[in-house]
Amino acid sequence: MNISGPFFEQFWLLGNKTREAGSTREEAQEFADHLFTSRGVLNLIPRVVHFSGKYYVEAGPASSRWYKVMSNAISVTYMDGYDGVN
Repeated sequence: MNISGPFFEQFWLLGNKTREAGSTREEAQEFADHLFTSRGVLNLIPRVVHFSGKYYVEAGPASSRWYKVMSNAISVTYMDGYDGVN
């Protein structure tokens, strides 16, 4: 079960569609900075851990580091989609 590829692909496709819709790079960056750093949005992401051949969904609040890493990864993926980077 690899959820990383499809999970991040949706943000790449969104960035690509944003460019095709005619948004400027600055508008796309502002959108990424605003939306993908929102804890409300990030709380919708399931946190799955793979340990000893099994997958577990983490319960409880995520760490500040997790929020920072995920928001950065999503923002970069979105902007890669906007820029057409594979």
